[in-house]
Amino acid sequence: MAANFVNKYAVLVFPLPTAILLMQTVTAMVLLRVAAALGFTTVPRLGKIRVWMLLPLTICYAAHAVLVLYSL
Repeated sequence: MAANFVNKYAVLVFPLPTAILLMQTVTAMVLLRVAAALGFTTVPRLGKIRVWMLLPLTICYAAHAVLVLYSL
């Protein structure tokens, strides 16, 4: 819930919602890799088959996130 308010404020201060989405995605990737390196979680390898399996979900998520950030 708090992330919504942070995102709304960030869009007001930083008028590039797509860049905010990119920064959030990169941050999540870095944190997952750090957690995996420390042994807190496992991150499966990203092969060609897995990419194609996740592509529809990724497109839907990205479209949703961009539209939500632009609608604020």
